[in-house]
Amino acid sequence: MKQYTLTNRVLAGVAFLVTLITYALTLQPSVPFWDCGEFSAATAWQQVPHPPGAPLFLMVARWFHMLPFGDPGWRINMISAVCSAGTAAFVYYVAVKIIERWRPFKQEHSLMSAIPTFGGALIGTLAFTWSDTQWFNSVESEVYAAGTLLIAWMMYLMMRWDEKAETKGHEKYLLGMAYVTGLAFGVHLLALLVVPGVGMVIYFRRYQFKWWTFGLALLLIAVCFWIFVYRFPLAYFPKFIASTSPVVALIPLIAGILIAWYASVKVKAGGSESFFQKYKVVSIACVSMFMILIGFSTYTHILVRANAHPAMNENEPDQVGELVSYLGRDQYGNRADWPRREEVDNYYRRYQDAYGPWDMPVGQNDDGTYIFDKVYPSAELNFMFRYQIYHMYVRYLFWNFVGRTSDVQDAPVALFSVADSTRNSFIEPTGYDDVFPVRFFAIPLILGLIGFFYHYYRDWKMAVVFTTLFLLLGVIATLQQNQQQPQPRERDYFYVGSFMIFAIWVGLGVTAIADFITKRVGVSAEEDEAAARNPKTMVLAAVMVVGLIAAPINMAIGGWKLHDRSANWVPWDYAYNILQSCEKDAILFTNGDNDTFPLWYMQDVAGVRRDVRVVNLSLGQTSWYIWQLKNERPWRALQVPISFSNDILRLSERDQKALHPKSMPPSGTEELDVPGDVMAWATGGKIKDDGKMSWKLEGMPYGDSQILGVQHQLVLDILHTNKWKRPVYFSSSTQADVWCGLKPYFRAEGMAYRIMPVQQPPNPLTDMSMNTEVMRKCLIGTLPADQNFTEPHYGFKFRNLNNPKDFFMDDHRRLMINYRLMYIALANEELSEKNPKGAIEALNRMEKEIAPDMFGMPYPFLAEIADIYHQAGDAQKSADYANRTLKAMERNPNGQNYGGMDPIQIRARMYSDLGDYNQAIKVYEDVRKQYPQDPNVRAQIENLRLDRYLSKHDTTGAVAELQKIIGEYGGDTSQGMQANVVALRARLAELTHTKPAAVTDSSNKPAAAGGAAH
Repeated sequence: MKQYTLTNRVLAGVAFLVTLITYALTLQPSVPFWDCGEFSAATAWQQVPHPPGAPLFLMVARWFHMLPFGDPGWRINMISAVCSAGTAAFVYYVAVKIIERWRPFKQEHSLMSAIPTFGGALIGTLAFTWSDTQWFNSVESEVYAAGTLLIAWMMYLMMRWDEKAETKGHEKYLLGMAYVTGLAFGVHLLALLVVPGVGMVIYFRRYQFKWWTFGLALLLIAVCFWIFVYRFPLAYFPKFIASTSPVVALIPLIAGILIAWYASVKVKAGGSESFFQKYKVVSIACVSMFMILIGFSTYTHILVRANAHPAMNENEPDQVGELVSYLGRDQYGNRADWPRREEVDNYYRRYQDAYGPWDMPVGQNDDGTYIFDKVYPSAELNFMFRYQIYHMYVRYLFWNFVGRTSDVQDAPVALFSVADSTRNSFIEPTGYDDVFPVRFFAIPLILGLIGFFYHYYRDWKMAVVFTTLFLLLGVIATLQQNQQQPQPRERDYFYVGSFMIFAIWVGLGVTAIADFITKRVGVSAEEDEAAARNPKTMVLAAVMVVGLIAAPINMAIGGWKLHDRSANWVPWDYAYNILQSCEKDAILFTNGDNDTFPLWYMQDVAGVRRDVRVVNLSLGQTSWYIWQLKNERPWRALQVPISFSNDILRLSERDQKALHPKSMPPSGTEELDVPGDVMAWATGGKIKDDGKMSWKLEGMPYGDSQILGVQHQLVLDILHTNKWKRPVYFSSSTQADVWCGLKPYFRAEGMAYRIMPVQQPPNPLTDMSMNTEVMRKCLIGTLPADQNFTEPHYGFKFRNLNNPKDFFMDDHRRLMINYRLMYIALANEELSEKNPKGAIEALNRMEKEIAPDMFGMPYPFLAEIADIYHQAGDAQKSADYANRTLKAMERNPNGQNYGGMDPIQIRARMYSDLGDYNQAIKVYEDVRKQYPQDPNVRAQIENLRLDRYLSKHDTTGAVAELQKIIGEYGGDTSQGMQANVVALRARLAELTHTKPAAVTDSSNKPAAAGGAAH
């Protein structure tokens, strides 16, 4: 038995170490995107993140941040790797306990008889370690890895109690589960969903199964869970404390603790006369309730830190009453469970109509939910099953155990082959044909289904428990969240607990196969004392090896590069580049997670550009945040100039006098006074008098009208109050719906749009002005990997974006479009300033910093680069990118058509850049067969015929060809054709009376007016 126990512990240690090494090797080297930047910054200085917070996570993660080696972001990421390694050990023990219920190890058995137990448990554990979602969660500083550890810990205690339920002292496991439940509030609430499973285990262990008692038990479990486990700590208890004085609130708490302690002593002492011994269940329940509250007490951390007013203090819950709102996530509003499609914004409407008819709501309830006059049940159910259940859960389950086409959002499952249309949409844009599709050929899924049925065959009661947990942590959680289409990112991380249970079934599937084979060959490893000496035992071991290769190792090989973030500095560099685009003491408007949270991390942890005041416009809709911007000075930065009174900002947001969105007339305008010195600076001294900046105000579209949201009012108030004393920018990642119509006054400076007092001449590519000097410093003067500055300094960072060995995820790759747009816009600007060398330098630098083969480009971008090189005089580079464009169009002729650019015109331009004018003409001739009377198409062909001669500097041939073209019109008197003739005669005059014009890309010249566009 000692050998069995030792082997069991060693294998748990193996699971721990393999998991830890895997995640440490693939860990992100610094701050990741999304909430990780916020949690990392909150960890470093023990700040208050978004509701409902994660105080226990922040306190434990702080110990990791204090490690004396590694990047601070890497150190905080390590908490997830370590937590997941602990999860692996617990998952292994849980799987062993599950199998031991029908395969108990006996002293007289050989250790070899435990191969199916140990092997199945280890295979299931490693399948979970190398599963897609768990791996993703374990290499970044989010709460889900720590939350999964609590789920696994709860399951382990549940199985231990089941094992020891008839022995003295079994109550400690129940109390331990209660304490872990309380701790879960301080990390993530998903671990609470294990509690109903615990109740079911208690029922099966203590009561004889009958359908009516089982149904009654389920009802009792549901009620107790909702009232005592979930609502009491989260709402009732904090509200009780908030409604009375702290001293009075502490009296029943202290009394309860004393009673609970006395009860535990009496229960331990036993004795027939003990009241607590007679009512043991009530005693354990009361003590468990207090254990939950003790675990829940980590939330005092939020109160303490909120009162310290750190730089990040979201919702500012510095009083118990405000903590209640914070815990209840009141900031995010409510959403009804029915109907399922509830969002009214047009952003969602475009998807809602795909599932059936849907009518706008007719009003709102007091809690913010909508009132619908008519609901279409079939359409709602269609949405629920197709999107919420399949797309947002089942698809993720298959990602983990079947395979995934790519990491592009909404990518489908990959089983064997991938259709060409799917490949064009989800694989070609990634640039990682060597990584995608990730295919496990459904082997883990099949093994998991075998394990699921085998679990029921051998132990149906525990199988029911784990099936319930699988559903609660998976599809039922999906339905409870009621997610709307579309989502800003994939949400599989929510359901990792469900995938954990399925991974255990994967291991049970291998155990089932081993049992089947041993019975078929006539050997029972459970009974044969000589199993260790029996050569047929080798068959058993072989099954385990094959299962290990077929499932977890298969998953590790397929998923390694996909999850390897060890060289990914994109979020750090991206945040650095945004902050270093701004002048000193700037005000920077941002919107959303990825252009705010990494910036907070850079300021709070890395100490970069703490002078910049980041104004998040999503939070800018809340009064508490506006109050902080106005009155507080994080890191001694200047306060944001805001005129809203503190009295208004301290009102409840439900108060009618507080700031609220308001309707806006379609023709609304806004004016801003501009001092003379500012006008002189903005115009280069051309205008020195005071002036006014006037523009058409734009808000948020709402049906046929517009709404001026609180965030828009905040932007306007800051502009008026600032009076041009400090530079004001919008991050380039913000969207037009928060710009308030200011785009004509934007000037691009690095990755920020500076608001100028006079309208700016737009760049033809970006439709926006550019500060060429600043852009050169940012994009050409890039910094080496080991250099950065905390004070203002132009010069961007692009680490590892030219190393083909490294992998970058979809949301990271999408940022390359922003970077390339800046380089291409700069090159265009250089051309407009008659500086072809500067244009070539910009594009060459882009190619050096961001490898074109690593990050796929839409073909309009490739075509634009080819044209710029062509116009700048680099024929070799132009030809290279023209060929790239044509190949990209062959692979995906109808996709990636950005900005309304015509694929026909792009194709003809590329042939023209390559000097293949005959092929370019053929492109338009094919179009002319469909539109024989279109003067535009005819004009394009004629321009190419002329360029064929002009490219060889053959003016005589060009004149002859031009005369021939004019003669071909004959007596055609239609308006469009006559306009073409006028243009042709003007060009003939140019060629015959002036010096030959330089060769231009005439295929891109606008055709004569009057024709149809194609």
